[in-house]
Amino acid sequence: MKNFILLMVFLSCILCNEAFSLEKIKSLKVIKKEVLQAKFGSKADEIGVYFPPEARPLYPESFALSKSGEIYILDTANKRIQIFKNGKRIKTIPLPSEGYFEDISLTQDGRIIVLDNINEKSIFIIDSQGKVINKIPLEGDLISYAPEVTGIKVIDSGKWAGIWVNAGGSSVKLANLDGTETMRVAVPGKFYNDGTRIFDMKIIGDATFMLYVYNRGSLSKFEEIDIFMNDYICFINNIGTDNRERIYIDITTGAKACSNSHVLIINSNLQVIGKFKVIATDIQHQFRVTEQGDVYHLFIDEKTKKVKILKYEPIFD
Repeated sequence: MKNFILLMVFLSCILCNEAFSLEKIKSLKVIKKEVLQAKFGSKADEIGVYFPPEARPLYPESFALSKSGEIYILDTANKRIQIFKNGKRIKTIPLPSEGYFEDISLTQDGRIIVLDNINEKSIFIIDSQGKVINKIPLEGDLISYAPEVTGIKVIDSGKWAGIWVNAGGSSVKLANLDGTETMRVAVPGKFYNDGTRIFDMKIIGDATFMLYVYNRGSLSKFEEIDIFMNDYICFINNIGTDNRERIYIDITTGAKACSNSHVLIINSNLQVIGKFKVIATDIQHQFRVTEQGDVYHLFIDEKTKKVKILKYEPIFD
């Protein structure tokens, strides 16, 4: 059996039961801009979106942002990665043929990590030409069931540097930044973008969720807040952070139809500082947050038959 470290912690809440209600949260002004649109299809500049009547739909389930402004879209249906910059496709990278990929992330030196939790049940580390550098199985120490792995997190520096996956409420380190497999480590929750703090979320009942944020450098002391949405929570699409330790939560609600989507923004002191609306769709969508706090939102526009990415720039007072 491989050696591994499991970090067991005694949890202590130092700020509990702080409660917020959606209707009382300030609506922020945002600058909204469409930065990308691509037609459905398999041609060079298109992205695959298919809704077969009796099979699983195929559409881009994830994307990643590079430091230099490229958008990497995981074009699962066409077995490729489509790279766009300034609204134009600039490159296509083939995906390994045997996988069905659901998430993508990047390292600073250009490695691409893609997640297949269904077929090959592995993460693949590939180069800029699509060559597989390494393939690491998900199941093993600390992960017993591959489908519970839902995302990839790359931490570029610090004591937690490496390639991590989100698995069943925990983060598990699978590889070093160069793509080599490493001794596995598990911590509770998910990492901030800079890897210095950890947070977690739980939906409580139909309309409330709870956010936990661990103190910097601690795996035992945390703060928590409750947020009441005044509506049925359909799903939490994604969570991101910026370099000011603000947390961005993309959440969709609706008792009869999942027709309301908001991004809630919470500061480093766990105060809810604002919200803004984003386009709601029937498909659970993806968003990414930059270090500066810009929000990129990918959605499938079935009316125009296009994949679109909108950029939101919240205006803080």
